[in-house]
Amino acid sequence: MVVDSAGRAYVGHFGYDLLGGGTPVPASLVLVDTDGSVSTVADDLQFPNGCVLSPDGATMILAETAANRLTAFSVDAEGRLDDRRTFAEVDGFYPDGIALDAEGAVWAADPVGRRVARVREGGTITDELSTAPLGAFACALGGADGRTLFVCLYDERSTMLADGAPASGSIVAVTVEVPAA
Repeated sequence: MVVDSAGRAYVGHFGYDLLGGGTPVPASLVLVDTDGSVSTVADDLQFPNGCVLSPDGATMILAETAANRLTAFSVDAEGRLDDRRTFAEVDGFYPDGIALDAEGAVWAADPVGRRVARVREGGTITDELSTAPLGAFACALGGADGRTLFVCLYDERSTMLADGAPASGSIVAVTVEVPAA
């Protein structure tokens, strides 16, 4: 989910019961407006996950985890999305939570690959940090100078609760060169 400067929330969803063994199906991104109304602003998405807005609010980038891609949209004054296009597509990369930096590149957590990576438009990975043996599912840029990359990590075995172990996770921080957008 991301909230724009007008207070509207964009919310994605899996589209199926992931942990219950459901069959993957295309899903949508919905807009919750300030009056509480809800509308679909994008559909036919493959596991819509993390999303970010450019500083001017004119562009949204969305992680489609199951499609190994980041998708961009133009955003109009009412919060509607159009001009859908591929921002980046990287085989074997499963973007989950994402963060936008000041150069327009996206840091993306990849829980399957146990890493975070900085991806430029077009799909070039410029930086990559391993989180193994833990998976990474979200990241954010912040700190006093915007150069701290916070990464949410998890232990897949305990998170799935397959053996009754308690869920576990952690947040790590690393300094990166390019600050937040």
